[in-house]
Amino acid sequence: MADGYDAGIRLGEMIAQDMVAVRLTDPSAFTVVGSRDYFAKWGKPQRPEDLANHRCINFRQTSGRLYRWAFAERLARGKLREFEIGVTGPLIVHGATLSLPAAVAGVGLAYNIAANVEPLVRQGSLEPCLERFMPKSPGLFIYFPCRAQVLPKLRAFLDF
Repeated sequence: MADGYDAGIRLGEMIAQDMVAVRLTDPSAFTVVGSRDYFAKWGKPQRPEDLANHRCINFRQTSGRLYRWAFAERLARGKLREFEIGVTGPLIVHGATLSLPAAVAGVGLAYNIAANVEPLVRQGSLEPCLERFMPKSPGLFIYFPCRAQVLPKLRAFLDF
């Protein structure tokens, strides 16, 4: 790869179309979470559009762009409206997982995969919101340029 890596691991929707992708995890829902202290001070958003009035923890993608939070809403007759919202807030991290300690500390709301957040929700450190608007993620994949050029060490890792 151009960055000097043999392979990478990303969410399925973040992998360039010219890459080969091999599934690592099952699909999972996304979630928006905040701490009790945050919700006591700022309230809970009722709709994704309410995030304009909230402090959100952004994360920067490897492309340099800020990640836009994705949502889905069931409309009449079973239609699904999928949309994204660019959020603002006091902190930008370089990876969604890094947003969780900040959310626990009350810095703002975090957007993450539900499976990553589950232990913190069980502990009472974070609470979800906007559950009825959360889309599914295709899951995590390992990705690499071309099967014909797979290095033996990468092939061994993929086989494992």
